[in-house]
Amino acid sequence: MSRIDTDTLRREQEADQALENSFNNNPVKTEIQRLFQNEFSGTNYRKLGGLDAVKELAITRLKEVVSTKPGPWSSAAMNLTSKIKRSTTYETMLMAMNDYLFS
Repeated sequence: MSRIDTDTLRREQEADQALENSFNNNPVKTEIQRLFQNEFSGTNYRKLGGLDAVKELAITRLKEVVSTKPGPWSSAAMNLTSKIKRSTTYETMLMAMNDYLFS
């Protein structure tokens, strides 16, 4: 059985803590979580009126967050907004948001 190096374990714990802190400190990630829990939960996003309506909802909410709480996440949020605009399916849009959430 292989042994776990304490330095490796400490680095993994620090990375996990940094990810957890980013959820709490980044208002864009907080808004994405809110969207996933409410409007995009299960198949609710399909009831919102089509892909364009879902895109518009996500883009509007992200822009509101960036305008009310500007910070270092603003440029990343704008990159996410452009990915959402280019998406051609629900799945690609939701995956782009999920990738941002866990980056």
